[in-house]
Amino acid sequence: MILLRTDYISKACGRIAKIYKLTNRETEILQYLCFYGCNNIELAERMFISVKTLKNHIHSIQIKTQSTSTRNLLAMVIRRISEDLSGGVEAVSPMAELPRVAAR
Repeated sequence: MILLRTDYISKACGRIAKIYKLTNRETEILQYLCFYGCNNIELAERMFISVKTLKNHIHSIQIKTQSTSTRNLLAMVIRRISEDLSGGVEAVSPMAELPRVAAR
């Protein structure tokens, strides 16, 4: 398991927010998704919002970033951190997904 410093996560989320024009609340939710990695119910409780409101924000983030899942959003943040640490300035692509498991 790889642990990332919260400042790396915050910086990466901030860069993604700027690129995709996320609101402050959407950026905060993206950070919470990365920081806590818990389910929607637990995350909504931590943020003092309803699960429906949380899902609406996540859906809005996915639309703006053209991401198809929360997993893709997290992968996008990890790629941005990797690029920041390596000095790269490549654009973050939500379509460059994590490897898929072959269907049986």
